[in-house]
Amino acid sequence: MQAENKNTLQLRRVAIDTYRENVAFLHRDCQVYRSEGFQALSKIEICGSPDGHSVLASLNVVDDPGITAPGQLGLSMEAFQQLGLPEGAEATVAHAKPPSSLQ
Repeated sequence: MQAENKNTLQLRRVAIDTYRENVAFLHRDCQVYRSEGFQALSKIEICGSPDGHSVLASLNVVDDPGITAPGQLGLSMEAFQQLGLPEGAEATVAHAKPPSSLQ
């Protein structure tokens, strides 16, 4: 994914312990959510660094801006730690590629 991608969002740490599951949160009114056709519980790829380090996460859609607002990408504690970027950093999101066994 390219850093100048239109799917760039600001990272927000969401204090939800999902054990070892990477979970991302997008607000229903977020332009990226609407324009890219993301669906709740689908897998997305999150990339926040030029070196291409990314994480996969299950997507949850929220209506409460207290969790995450339009223009933000909320990450569970596990996903936030794995991505390794500070809160407020920019990251891009895309539909996760299917496993090679399904291609």
